[in-house]
This record gives sequence, C-alpha cells and structure tokens, in this order.
Amino acid sequence: MGSGGTATVYKVKHKVSGAEYACKVVKLGRVKDKDKRDMLMREIAIIKMLDHPNIVKIVEVFQKLNVIYIIMELCTGGELFDKLYDQPDAKFTEANASFLVGKALGALHYLHTNDIAHRDLKLENFIFDTAEEDAELKLIDFGFSRQYLEGGDKMHDTVGTCYYLAPEVLGKDYTESSDLWSLGVVVYMMVTGECPFGGQANSEIIGNIKKQAKNPAAMHSYFQKRLAGMGVTDPAISFLLGLLTVDPEKRLTAAQALKHPWITDRTVARRRTIGPHTSAKEAQERGGAIIHQLKHFREQGNLKRAALMAVSTSISRDEMHHLMQAFAEIDADHDGCISFEEFAGMMKAQGLNRAEITTAFEAIDQDHTNMIKFSEFIAAAVDERQYHEEDQLAAAFHKLDLDDSGFISHENLRALLPADLDESTVDRIIGESDFNNDGKIDLAEFKAAMAGSAHTHTASAGTATTLNIKKMTNL
Repeated sequence: MGSGGTATVYKVKHKVSGAEYACKVVKLGRVKDKDKRDMLMREIAIIKMLDHPNIVKIVEVFQKLNVIYIIMELCTGGELFDKLYDQPDAKFTEANASFLVGKALGALHYLHTNDIAHRDLKLENFIFDTAEEDAELKLIDFGFSRQYLEGGDKMHDTVGTCYYLAPEVLGKDYTESSDLWSLGVVVYMMVTGECPFGGQANSEIIGNIKKQAKNPAAMHSYFQKRLAGMGVTDPAISFLLGLLTVDPEKRLTAAQALKHPWITDRTVARRRTIGPHTSAKEAQERGGAIIHQLKHFREQGNLKRAALMAVSTSISRDEMHHLMQAFAEIDADHDGCISFEEFAGMMKAQGLNRAEITTAFEAIDQDHTNMIKFSEFIAAAVDERQYHEEDQLAAAFHKLDLDDSGFISHENLRALLPADLDESTVDRIIGESDFNNDGKIDLAEFKAAMAGSAHTHTASAGTATTLNIKKMTNL
C-alpha cells in the first residue's frame, strides 16, 4: 500500500476470519540511529495504549528477529488532505468542516486526557476508513508523540511539519497546547482552502509564523478581516481565533473547543444529514438492541468476555458504524471513554436500578479502570449474530490461544484476564468450559461456551458435563 525509508505497509488478510487489515513492516536494521529507534519504540508503546473511535486501531504487534509487524485496522478512504482538494473550490462547507473537526477534537481530547501530545497534527495525518460518504475520520502517525507529566511538563525539541508549527514550538518551550494551534491551521485550511502561514521554503514559512506571532493583536485583526472577507461565519472565526492564539495559556483547550458553538451547533446539524439512511423506527430498534446487549453482557463469563474483545476487532463495518454512533451519544464529554455517570444516565432510562447498573458497568469495564473504553463497549454491545459465525469463533479462539498450542490454557487466561483475579478463579473459569477435564479448553469446548449458557455438552469418551457460565460477574 505504501513504503518509506524504514517501513512498508501491506494489505493483509486474517487466515481464519478473512478480515482485512493493514500491516506495517518495520525493518529495524534500517533504523541505525539510536534516537530514531527509540522514537519508533515509543510510537509503538503509545499506539498500543490508544483506544478511541477516531484513532487508528492497532490490533496486534509482532516482532521476529529484527522485523516488527504492526497490524492495524485497514483504512482505504485516503487523507483529509486529498479529500479537501476534492471539494469545490478546495474547501469544505462549514457544516462538513465542523462535523469532521468535532471528531478530530474528540481524538485530541482523548490523547490529552491520557497525557499524550501528538506533536504532528496536519491534514495528512487524518485519514478516512473508507471512500464512502459516511466514512469515519481517523488520526494516525504517532512517530513524534510523547507522554508528558500532568501539570506543566514542558517539551523542548522542535518536531512536526513547518506549516503547522506553533510559535512556542519554534521557541523550543511548549506543552500539549501546541496541538491545538496545529489543529487551528488544519481548520483554517479546511474552511478557506488556504494556508494561514505560507511560504516557498521552510525558512520562509517559519519566518512568517514568527513575524505574525510577534504582534498577536495585529495577527488576530488581520485574520478576522481576511476570514470575514472570504465569507467565513462569525462562529467559525471565533473558533479559529481561539485556536490560533499566540499565548498558550489563553488558547482553547481540546475540552473547551469541543464545547464551542461552532462545533456543538454545526455537528448536531450535520449528524442528521450524513451516514446510512435509516428511518427513526430502524434507529430506535437498533438502539434498543444495543441496550439489550449491554444489559446481557453482565451475565457472560470472563472467558466469553475476553473472546468478545477478540471478536470485536473484526465485526462488519456497518455494525461498527452504528456502535460508534451509540458510543458517541453516551460519551457526553467526548473524552473517548464512558464514565459511570454517563453509563448510569443512559441505563436509568431503561429501568435499571443502581445496583443493576453497577453490576453491568463493572462487567463491561474489563480492565477495572472505572471507565468503559471504546473496545470494551464494542465487545459488550455487538450483535450476537456477529460472533456466532464459524470464522469469527475460530478467529477469537486463535487470538486467545496465545502460544498457538491449539488450546486455551491457564497461562493464556492469566495473561489475558484482569490481574486482580487469583489463580483459583482462573482455574474456575477454565473449569466452566473444560468438559473433558484435561485442564484446558479446545476449539469445540470454546464454541460450546460461546453458544450461550446452561447448555448441555457431551464430550468425547462419553463424558457429559453441563455448561454453566451464567452470572459469573461476582468471580
């Protein structure tokens, strides 16, 4: 699909499920410089942590000798840069722009909430998952990203792309707020088709940024007149000037930007016009099905929950699209996670009491962070028909079979399940599906466990065992 100095990206297919992914193959032998190798390892460590609907999802990372294979979701819709220049007059309508920027801000807010600065926001680092009109926007390329200490940790190395660099980055003394300036440049280009700080060479671009930043009041006055003259609305101008503010302390944060009227009003209006054409009745039925799955998830055993996490990476695009919309509706503060309060607000309307809500929430929150992450929500809310397919079950089994032994062992589950489960509990989870009592779970036993609860299964050699994985949430 593409190649660079140290890596090549291929489209690959999962041998069992048939699902397609992108595989970035990095040859470490080509990364001679220690700083670059450290940067690569830092990027891998960061992207493995990320779990947000508008950030490209990493599925697996493998290393063999001096080659690293990074398996990630396949995105075929092209860059935001290309999409921009496909628009009439090479600019988006404000309705379309604000809708997309709302998604970009959600990803950025998630990063900053988790103390990660991206440090290279630009049009080229936002891509679409498909070429369809309702394609999802994804943030990519975390090569310059770094974690910072909460409460004023400063960064000093000048990294990023010239057009998008904040003045304080050029001064080598900055925080994550520099990401918001870069996003301001992205938005400026989206609504005008022009770059706010142009130039023929990097030195000229940097000179223009520094020159404008020396007189913030004059810069704002210039942009206000320029944007108004191009027909940009007052809310959009207010939003842009809030991002392109020289003083980082006065610049909008990602959380503040998400609440700006240009985002909230336009995003709501745009949401009604894009996406699959579903009737109000169909939307209500689908929403009811998702609520049913969330309620039902609390009755699943730990083995089945871990398996659903594995299956959730390869569900159909249509199902994923609707689940992403549901997640966004519940995630009121757009931080990329669902808090207990957000979850409870939704479930109370379904008639559950606080004890039932708490049980359901704790079941979905598999890593016990007191937040429901995006992948945890998908695992809990996915339509059961998605994971009853033969190839999906086989793919989930192979993902849980960490050592490729043909069985799910105690050691496999110990590595996958929450760390606070004791050894006897892990043994009990194995025992729930180990019908032939050999201390491990084979594919047939796994399929029976995934089929539901309170089923009777007859193992080989005439051994009969009752499968009971109901109400294991208290384990």
